[in-house]
Amino acid sequence: MAFSIDDAWDTCTPVARAGNAAFGVYCRCGAWSARNSTDGYIPAEVALSIGSPELASKLVSVGLWEAAEGGWSMPHYLQRNESAAQVGARRKKEAERKARYREKQAERMSTRDTTRTRRGRPKGHDA
Repeated sequence: MAFSIDDAWDTCTPVARAGNAAFGVYCRCGAWSARNSTDGYIPAEVALSIGSPELASKLVSVGLWEAAEGGWSMPHYLQRNESAAQVGARRKKEAERKARYREKQAERMSTRDTTRTRRGRPKGHDA
């Protein structure tokens, strides 16, 4: 899973006001959220293992995070990232597509003409 941010955020006012350290916490927590399918929610123990309470407060004060029960949320997360439900649906669709492909490949292999060599000649006529 990937965590996406706007490519213009290096010049965005909230990011500039937050500073590099707080924005680093934002990015690392965003990656954690994407990997754990939390739709932008960051539990306090995760956020505080990555950054300090002061950096979390800074992210709230500039609007990049909002206080939530037991942690924080990223209010803009779903504008640039798939929701957990979307990720699950996409992964299920991909798994089904791959299963159909494997079934077709297995079917082709089971009906393959085994009387021919790799060069297309009947066995025993490799000269």
